[in-house]
Amino acid sequence: MDLYRIGRADEFYEAGLEEFIYGEGISVIEWADKLPSLMAECTHIVRACLGAVEGERLITIEII
Repeated sequence: MDLYRIGRADEFYEAGLEEFIYGEGISVIEWADKLPSLMAECTHIVRACLGAVEGERLITIEII
């Protein structure tokens, strides 16, 4: 799920999106840092950023 256009936590809950992350299975949330309260409950964080070379992507995985 992409939270880019979510401006406030209440918008997330009003849209009913919490049912996708609190159910069974794995949820992947892009722009999750827009809702720090969600980040507090994460068990794995995957970060992707631009590398030094054009077109290069650096990916890190944190297990919390």
